[in-house]
Amino acid sequence: MDRKVALEAARAAHANPAHAQQWAEVVLRALRDPSAGMTKAVPPGYLYAGSHNLIARRDNFGPEALPENAQGALVGPIGWTSSQPVTIKVPFDVAIEAVSAWAIPIIEGSSPDLSTQLISSARDGRDLFSVAWGINGQSVNFTTGDTPLMIPACSACGTRQVPKDMYWELQRNDVIQVWFRNITNALVASAFGEENEIRLNAVVCFRAINKDGP
Repeated sequence: MDRKVALEAARAAHANPAHAQQWAEVVLRALRDPSAGMTKAVPPGYLYAGSHNLIARRDNFGPEALPENAQGALVGPIGWTSSQPVTIKVPFDVAIEAVSAWAIPIIEGSSPDLSTQLISSARDGRDLFSVAWGINGQSVNFTTGDTPLMIPACSACGTRQVPKDMYWELQRNDVIQVWFRNITNALVASAFGEENEIRLNAVVCFRAINKDGP
């Protein structure tokens, strides 16, 4: 049962209240049964059509040097970055309700789509970089409990079509800092070779509701 059929069932129940309970039971059974074909994906823009996009973008940035242990092996995980954050000045009082992210690798001689398929296993290339964000230079949202921490964007953020729910209230003129780290050298060094640097164009997008009103 798809969304259109569910709406038709609701209209039928409304038109004939005597059979409303039976229609409701039909819809509930379909929702519980994965084989019934009820679409689970959120239609693009359906939940977040009223949101403003607060975007942090970093273009053409390469991986940073990885630490090595005494034997020369690569050490992980990668917890932070030496690069400066991208900043977003909040234009009005907002409630941020969701966050999404995506990245396109820059590989000479390959199309962006093919490049993403070759080296990424997460939708929208979110496993190719790690992220963290904070507010007004005073706090960072991800920590170990003692120190700030970056985590892969595939864990912190949803996709372009299905953002990850969150709730964060900010005020006009607050400044969001977003850190990006390209981690492709940790993921695919053995496949591409460390000398073949993979650079990225990456975005973190916060979906924000204007609390100031019209």
